[in-house]
Amino acid sequence: MITNCYSIMEAVRRQSPVVHHLTNWVTIYDCAQVVKVLGASPVMAHAKEEVEEMARLAAALVLNIGTLTVEMVEAMKLAAKSANGKGIPVTGISPMTMPTLTAIWKVNTATTPMIIKAPGRSAAV
Repeated sequence: MITNCYSIMEAVRRQSPVVHHLTNWVTIYDCAQVVKVLGASPVMAHAKEEVEEMARLAAALVLNIGTLTVEMVEAMKLAAKSANGKGIPVTGISPMTMPTLTAIWKVNTATTPMIIKAPGRSAAV
């Protein structure tokens, strides 16, 4: 059993899991760097034609719910559904308020428990 943050970081570095991100162009580099520093392998696949397969290959899915487009929402739904099929964690990061996030995710088919981080976004992680 993992008991402290050092053990968690050691386990992540040992396993080097793939973390699939659907994020905006402003934060894409920062998100990738944070994941790399922690010892995981970031993948920033956005196209709806590739997100289902990528989510199946990943150990976690991170959705940046700020600066949405119709195409990004569709890709996020496909990725979340695929992640749920595999049972991997899905994390949503957004600057929006909880009622807005709740409305967005009510249309989502996600069944895997989601962690939603709002103010501060990836800087808080």
